[in-house]
Amino acid sequence: MIILSALVLFVASASAQQDTLKYRISLRDKAATVYSLEHPEQFLSEKAIARRQKQNLAVDSTDLPVCRQYIDEIRRQGVNIVVVGKWENFVTVSCNDSALIEHIAALPFVRATEKVWTAPKMNKGVGDAMRDSVINEPKIYTDSIYGPALTQIQLSNGDKLHDAGFRGQGMTIAVIDAGFHAEYPCLGHERFCQSSGGFICGKQSWTECAFLHRNESAGNYDRYCTGSFLLAVPQ
Repeated sequence: MIILSALVLFVASASAQQDTLKYRISLRDKAATVYSLEHPEQFLSEKAIARRQKQNLAVDSTDLPVCRQYIDEIRRQGVNIVVVGKWENFVTVSCNDSALIEHIAALPFVRATEKVWTAPKMNKGVGDAMRDSVINEPKIYTDSIYGPALTQIQLSNGDKLHDAGFRGQGMTIAVIDAGFHAEYPCLGHERFCQSSGGFICGKQSWTECAFLHRNESAGNYDRYCTGSFLLAVPQ
């Protein structure tokens, strides 16, 4: 049974990776929800609820998860679910046949459909050559605790926030990017340690590990080479 389950997951993953089209499916409502706004603890974390109370923000329908019944019905049309967004109430799907989207558009709970991505037509050899031609040679600022990331943090005045005492206490920090995998060596928790400054993480203020190289054709980080990775963490 375990082997069969693993095989099913492998096939589903391979299918999603081979899809050449992605569509955003906007939904009309959340009428089929199994949750109630009177019990936000069923779908929001304690921290999220506390934040809303602190900011006097009422829990409303945008906080409700996208209806599972809708997601399942969309999946049954033969597409793969890529991502689900509760605030704007949408589902992004991938497929190879645009006719499937016509069936989805006819579902009573679907408000609109929009193509958001088409796989680029590029020879594999050409893509590899373009990717390998990108060389990252950051300038090292030996007199700064930020190392090669000094100019980047100055762009957003992050260094001034640190100087003013804002070190991220009590904050949840999210990294929004094209995507990277937790198994990269530089992302292992055992590789990080706090410096005397309290908010720069890593050996000698910055961790020696890997710069992730972006694969433009795949839209994610799937290669790395020797380099450095700088991370600021809360105290």
